[in-house]
Amino acid sequence: MQSVAEFLIHHPAASVAAAFAIAFCESFVLVSFVFPGSTLLFAAGIIAAAAPVPLGGILAGAVVGAIVGQACSFWLGRSVRHAPGRVWPFNRNPQLVGDARTLFQECGVAGVFASRFLAPLRGVVPFTAGMFGMTEGRFWLLNIASALIWAPGLLLSGALAYVVVKAVAT
Repeated sequence: MQSVAEFLIHHPAASVAAAFAIAFCESFVLVSFVFPGSTLLFAAGIIAAAAPVPLGGILAGAVVGAIVGQACSFWLGRSVRHAPGRVWPFNRNPQLVGDARTLFQECGVAGVFASRFLAPLRGVVPFTAGMFGMTEGRFWLLNIASALIWAPGLLLSGALAYVVVKAVAT
């Protein structure tokens, strides 16, 4: 971790780009299932607290990456909205199309906001929102609002954990 912190101290733009990439991958439907982005953002908060790395830049990069990641998932869903039965997992389980449509209609707005905080759903729900016709304005409002809470929450939790552990250890 020391070498990562040293690199980021000398290359602050890299910390912003890394935070963007981590949050994007954690929020994009095709990557979010296998990418440990929440853990990495928490660790970035620890690094920012432990070394003079620009926390503001990391926060900005993470928020923007989270917004763009879910937006890409939404747009990808929009691109297949006329044929949801051709998209996995719906192509293997056709009854899921009706189930997903019903679920989305019942809790679409709350689901898009809440999905940001539930790792397995973080990229899938925006994809589904696009596929089943959520309006762009509503999606953008929910996407931005949830990203403004989620990314700082993870980063600042890591920073706070570092400060608490350091205070207890001394």
